[in-house]
Amino acid sequence: LLPLMRRDLKLYPGPPGDDGSPSWTLHDPLRQRFFRLGWLESTILSQWGAGSWERILKAAQRLAGPMVTVARVEEVARFLIVNELSQPTNPGGVKQLIMRHHLRQQAVLTWLFHNYLFIKIPLFHPDRFLQAGLPFVRLLVSRSFLTLLILLGVLGIYLTLRQWDGFMHALPDAPSPMEAAVLVIALMITKAVHELGHAFAACHYGCRVPSLGVAFIVLWPVLYADTSDIWKLVSRRARLVVGAAGVGAELGLALLATFAWHFLGSGPFRDAIAWLATVTWISTLVINLNPLMRFDGYYLLSDITGIPNLGPRAFALAQWHLREIVFDFGIAPPERWPTRKYYFLLGYAYATWCYRALVFIGIALLVYHKFFKLAGIILMCAELGWFVAWPVARFFYQTPCSRIRGGRLIFLFVVLSGLIALTVIPWRQSVEVPALLAAEEHVRLFAPVPARVTEVLAHVGDVVTEGTHLLTLEAPDLERSIVGANARMRVLELEANQMASRPLVLAMRLTLERRLAEVRGEKQGYETQKAMLTVTAPFSGKVSAVQEGLAPGRWVSRTTVLMELIKPEQAIVEAWVPEMDIDRLIPGVEALFLPNRGMGEPVPVVLTRMDRAAVDRLSRFHLTSTHGGPIVVRQDGHGGVVPTDALYRTLLTPVSPVAIVSTLPGTVRIPARQQNIWDQVWSAVASVWIRESGF
Repeated sequence: LLPLMRRDLKLYPGPPGDDGSPSWTLHDPLRQRFFRLGWLESTILSQWGAGSWERILKAAQRLAGPMVTVARVEEVARFLIVNELSQPTNPGGVKQLIMRHHLRQQAVLTWLFHNYLFIKIPLFHPDRFLQAGLPFVRLLVSRSFLTLLILLGVLGIYLTLRQWDGFMHALPDAPSPMEAAVLVIALMITKAVHELGHAFAACHYGCRVPSLGVAFIVLWPVLYADTSDIWKLVSRRARLVVGAAGVGAELGLALLATFAWHFLGSGPFRDAIAWLATVTWISTLVINLNPLMRFDGYYLLSDITGIPNLGPRAFALAQWHLREIVFDFGIAPPERWPTRKYYFLLGYAYATWCYRALVFIGIALLVYHKFFKLAGIILMCAELGWFVAWPVARFFYQTPCSRIRGGRLIFLFVVLSGLIALTVIPWRQSVEVPALLAAEEHVRLFAPVPARVTEVLAHVGDVVTEGTHLLTLEAPDLERSIVGANARMRVLELEANQMASRPLVLAMRLTLERRLAEVRGEKQGYETQKAMLTVTAPFSGKVSAVQEGLAPGRWVSRTTVLMELIKPEQAIVEAWVPEMDIDRLIPGVEALFLPNRGMGEPVPVVLTRMDRAAVDRLSRFHLTSTHGGPIVVRQDGHGGVVPTDALYRTLLTPVSPVAIVSTLPGTVRIPARQQNIWDQVWSAVASVWIRESGF
């Protein structure tokens, strides 16, 4: 039966096509959806009231010629039915509509999972408000006002560049609660100005704005305006103006805020203006103008290139292109494009896929960190599965394997077998980790208190015996502390002797004696520190390092390494093994230490010890990232460094004696239990899961 068109549908003239042919825009007011129709399709629909298939075909052929075929008319009929633009003419059609409605209905949890990243809540119909404010907005976008705004903005940018440090100082790395509230308000103002810019521009061109409301992007509230009515506009320039109005309004706000910041007094309001300017610049230039997401940049690019539905059409072409590269079906592309647009669409699709994969992974990590751990892990896995893994799986699932040609099938089988072999065959038969060849017994010498060097008695390479004087220091503050302690002792001793002849004040005498004991202990501590100002060798060995620039008259702190002393005849290799490899090591196995290039010859070693607990901080700095090494570390706030990953300290002993001249950085290659890539990935995932699932 002939499907009847719904009577509430509206048809508007559309922009001309690339070949100059006219087009029409079909508006579905119930769902606020728009469909772009070509000349041939609109010609067929214009004769849809003829009453039967034969009459429609003959009437359309009189207008468009033999291009109108039965297949074309059937395509138009399917288009009306699939997009629910027709009204049912029998009970079967009504049942189909009801069935489709039920299929679209989702459970509450399913709807929430699919939509919690972006939820729209319409609040009111803003047409009356927009009409009332439109005259004022037209004054703001007049040529004279825009010229003044640009001049003020350029002046503000120039002044900001000259006072860049002061501007950045108003944006602390860790904002206080008050500053965080200011940041939230700045974001809300920015998005409100942005959406109102779109709404007023659409109203200027006579388009309705059906709703103005709040949208939640990853549970973050922002204002939104429904400007889909601009699809009625024939002029591409008008659509570009409406699409760019939000960005233009934000840029105007950014220019004003940047200029105003320089003429406000210090205080929270000036800092708020700095936040507003920064947020507006970033929101405009980094987010809204990005064409790889469905923001203003995407719609502007679609209008500039003249390609409606840019994303879906580019993705369909890229999926066809990818299937042809991999499977070589020989299928015609979904659309024929000129060469330049063909490569543009492919590049856009592939760039968008890569970018969105990174964005979805970032959103998954954000969700993980913002929710409590159990919900965070579940939502993160769901995000990665739904937005990253599922599209890839669906691509291969929708591929008709029966159409794969024989030669390409053999090629794919070989490639797939090779990939499986790479993951299953245990290629990893050893562990190679950063290591140090150093003296087994070594010590770093420090000053007991901040002091001044008076004499340096040893130098790098000197062989010393236990008790040899290496360095002498002096600490004037320590001397004054000792003198002060002696004076307090004399006063307390005198008072105690006077109390001895007065038995009625026994309690006061006991207090004096206790204070005297405390001062004597304090003096003893000072004396011990003074004795340590003469730095001596704790064992017989060799001076391996001396602080650079250490000379008489230099002041040193308690954390300054003055000298390092080693026993050169006792060498050991100290290595740090990642958590995923520690269980693969076999005690007693022979390994090989490889010094860094140009530092020495390989040294055969034997694995003698493996710590069963990860190191909490590193005592040696030679391999840390702060010193250009491979071990990534962070400062712990007490002068020490902590590895960012779990590392286990492992000791290896040289097979034959090795004389140590200085500490040698390098790597150690240790034979280990075999492991394939799949085992390695599984171990990494399991370790992260166990670590992060401590609820």
